[in-house]
Amino acid sequence: MGMLTSSLGRGTGWRCALAVGLAFAAGCGSGDSEGRTPGGTGTGGAGTGGMGGADPGTGGAGQGGGEAGGGPGGGGSGGQGPVQTPVCGSADTPPPTPPSCAAGTTGATEDCGPDLTGCCENRLIPCGSYMPSYDGDTFSVLTPTVTLSDYRLDRYEITLGRYRAFVESGHGTQAQPPPDAAGMHPRIPGSGWDPAWNQYLPSTTAVLIDRLKCHDVHGVWTDAPGASEGRPMNCISWYDAFAFCAWDGGRLPTEIEWNNAASGGDEQRAYPWGTGIDDTLALYGCFQGTCDADFLSPVGSRSPTGDGRWGQSDLAGSMAEWTLDWFVASYPEGCVDCASVASGTERVLRGGGFVNNADLLLASYRGRVAPIVGDVAGRYRYVGARCARNP
Repeated sequence: MGMLTSSLGRGTGWRCALAVGLAFAAGCGSGDSEGRTPGGTGTGGAGTGGMGGADPGTGGAGQGGGEAGGGPGGGGSGGQGPVQTPVCGSADTPPPTPPSCAAGTTGATEDCGPDLTGCCENRLIPCGSYMPSYDGDTFSVLTPTVTLSDYRLDRYEITLGRYRAFVESGHGTQAQPPPDAAGMHPRIPGSGWDPAWNQYLPSTTAVLIDRLKCHDVHGVWTDAPGASEGRPMNCISWYDAFAFCAWDGGRLPTEIEWNNAASGGDEQRAYPWGTGIDDTLALYGCFQGTCDADFLSPVGSRSPTGDGRWGQSDLAGSMAEWTLDWFVASYPEGCVDCASVASGTERVLRGGGFVNNADLLLASYRGRVAPIVGDVAGRYRYVGARCARNP
């Protein structure tokens, strides 16, 4: 793949935290219709493609062109509104042990990563500002600066062991869906669970287990605990991931929160660890899925050398990860704690997966995929998740 460029205009459909009431922060209002000029500059500029075609139907290429060309362009300028002040200075006090690790089983206890830290460990990421999807090199066109409050992000992707505890609890089904508004970002109205989504959860635990077996070779789920409990869980839908994080005392991270962790915030890193990449830093390169099941490593297998600025592992490679947001082609100007939660057709993926090449593991690269395929929730062998938590 040649040089990739990013030219993201001001966005549409972003919802932000505000001091008073429900409105949009500066640059987060309704914009003009999307541009359609690939490779351009400014408003209506180059868009963002999908995951690059590692599996059928996963979409096109990355920002500004790649394996299958650029995506839709940026939207028009948003409306203006009062900008919220970020929350800073939170105490670095870990929350209680999440339910997924309370049982203390393999893959859900102190057996993740080379230093055998808790599989549910999470790290505080302090408030700050940065430019999403910009690294000054591969993606070298400036994007609007955004600001985040303090938040916590799990060190590891959700493991099979942790997800097994969720399945065994009976949650994540139409019989036991998340409560209304569960998993809501505390500063983003409308970001919690919508009961209208219950229909996209499996009807029963038995159906959920059956759907977790989405790939004969690379599906991680096993009906009984075994050697794979520490591997990152895959074949989970966006709705599964949201329900899991809500049950586990957390929430799905926003795209901007996730990218902030991978970019090292204002360090604007090319990869979570810095520059350069090889297979000691990330799990990737199973091109077109031509590797066996043993290619999938436990979470934290590239730690600490492959960790991000605040200690999260596998922010590049392993599994691409679901974020809260609907995909929109561009970022808003000057927003604080914002996310695209209104409507859309594809959800944002971040981090690239084990089936991708190095270019798609860049911290600045945006993936996208449909959360619904036909009339059921979409599941992908290269997609997992991790949870964010409130300080």
